Amino acid sequence: MTENQAKLIQITKQFEAAKDQYKELSAQLNEACTAVAQETGLDVLFQDPTDGTVFKIERPKGTYVEFRQIGYARTRREGEKKGSISIKDAKDAGFNVK
Repeated sequence: MTENQAKLIQITKQFEAAKDQYKELSAQLNEACTAVAQETGLDVLFQDPTDGTVFKIERPKGTYVEFRQIGYARTRREGEKKGSISIKDAKDAGFNVK
């Protein structure tokens, strides 16, 4: 294994953990925004008393989508249902996969 391959493996683990945390926080944020919108309606301003940041609950004008020029695929990890590379394909390529 090369140094760059080892680094990629480590980064993917950190990235995927952060992605899982992002999904959970995103769901919580959506619930909180919905609760405030039901409470006050849309386009109502309110302020964080600790740092002065002003918020407004509104309908988003769009959604950000990220497209990468190059990425990675992998077999599933323990506890996952599936990966983007089948275990059969990995075994056929000569890898010892659990």
